[in-house]
Amino acid sequence: CNGEVDVMILKVNIEMKTMEQTMHSKNEPVLTYRISYPEFRSAVFFKNTQKLSAYYRRRAAVFESYCRTALYRMAVETAEEMRKSGYPVLKFEAVEEFNVTYNENCALSLYFDRYLFTGGAHGTTERTSDTWELNQNGKRVGMDSLFPENFDYEGFVMGEVVAQIREQMENGGMYFENYEQNVADTFQKENFYLTEYGLTVYFQQYDIAPYAAGIPQFLLPYRKNGPMPPRC
Repeated sequence: CNGEVDVMILKVNIEMKTMEQTMHSKNEPVLTYRISYPEFRSAVFFKNTQKLSAYYRRRAAVFESYCRTALYRMAVETAEEMRKSGYPVLKFEAVEEFNVTYNENCALSLYFDRYLFTGGAHGTTERTSDTWELNQNGKRVGMDSLFPENFDYEGFVMGEVVAQIREQMENGGMYFENYEQNVADTFQKENFYLTEYGLTVYFQQYDIAPYAAGIPQFLLPYRKNGPMPPRC
């Protein structure tokens, strides 16, 4: 990036788009879905933001297709079974929301939470995330590129996570007792996003903690010999 360009111009404009509908069977609602996705605009990064917008638009369309076909069929079948058993019809729910967590230094970082309720005591939420560089080919940023070359970043990250869990448990934090092994077994290098303050690593529900704990996430502040933010 040209150092003379105003830093505010380097921020990407973001608009939320939404697909939503309530679907019925025999005049009763059996499925509601709401899918939100981002649309990006930038004069500086025009080509790459257009590409990313198209990517997330397609991604949302794929999920909507799943809701309208496979998930709807499942909802209809469940409704029929409940009618036969004399129970009120259960309404399925699908919700996907996004949160842009970093939008500076020629980079974007965001995560999506996808919630599904298909019966039972509660629904489930799965988180996915992406980090992109915008000043070259608009490619995805891997966790390894945020650390010094040849740095054992996986060992560093897991060590930091375990240390934070240990401290949290001393103050009433909820984690499974064998959390060290669970961290090692379930750590995924794709499960991260950037913020203004550092690299945030997360784990899925039930990976290292009970459902009530939600999605565990751990902030690793930017520092020398540790994670560093992208640069233009």
